[in-house]
Amino acid sequence: MARSSPLPMAVLTTLAVVLLLAGFAHAEKGFGGGPPPHGFVGWNPWPKFPNGLSDDGKRRAQFLRGLFGRDSAAYDFGLIFAAPRTAQEKDDERTYATVKPLAQDLGLEINIDCANSLPSCILAVVQEFVKTSDKDILISWKHRELHEITTALGATNARIHYPDERNDVIWIMQNGAIVEKLSQHMPGLDDKRVDAGDPDLEIERPAKDSGSLWSLGSGKQDARQQIVF
Repeated sequence: MARSSPLPMAVLTTLAVVLLLAGFAHAEKGFGGGPPPHGFVGWNPWPKFPNGLSDDGKRRAQFLRGLFGRDSAAYDFGLIFAAPRTAQEKDDERTYATVKPLAQDLGLEINIDCANSLPSCILAVVQEFVKTSDKDILISWKHRELHEITTALGATNARIHYPDERNDVIWIMQNGAIVEKLSQHMPGLDDKRVDAGDPDLEIERPAKDSGSLWSLGSGKQDARQQIVF
C-alpha cells in the first residue's frame, strides 16, 4: 500500500489523536429487522453490519458530550471523523451517531469523506488540518480498522487490534505513537472496569525502526495536540 507524504515532525510531536474508533458503536449496536446486507466497506473485505445504536449506545453518545465537550479540561477537538456506509444513512449509522451530539455541541461538521477509503485518506485530511490548527482530532471508526488508521498516521505500536468486545476504550496518539489507552468509566455501563492490570489498556512498545509518517515537513501544532480514537 502506497503511503502519502509524511506528516511534519513538529506536527507529530504535538498532535494528539483521540481514537474513539467507534468502540461504542460496534458492541452497542441496534439491529433492524432482517439479516444484515452483505457487501464490502472500507479497505477490508468485511460484511456490512446493521445500523443504529442500542439504548446503551445512545446513552454513551450523550455521555461523550461531557467527556469530550467544551468544558473538558483534557480535550479540545477541532476535527471529528466518522465512517457511515453512505451519506444518506449517516444519522442512523453507529460511528456517526456516536459522535453526532458532541459535534453539534462543538459546532463541528463530522468528516465522512474517508468512510469508504484507504487509511491514507484520513492521513491526507490530517496533514491539511494540522497546517492551520493545533486542536485535537477525534476518530470514531469501525473496531477492525483502527489499528490500520493509527499505523497510517505513523504509530508503530498499533499491532494489536482494538478489542472488539469493548465499547469504552479510548486510544490516544501523540508524538507519532499511541501513548495512552483509557476506559471512559461511564457510570452505569463501565462500573466494573478496573484499569490496573487491564490487558486492553496496555501500551505496545514501538517498533525499533519506525519510519514514522510524521518524520518530514513542517507545520503548526503544539505539544498538547492529540488524536483520539
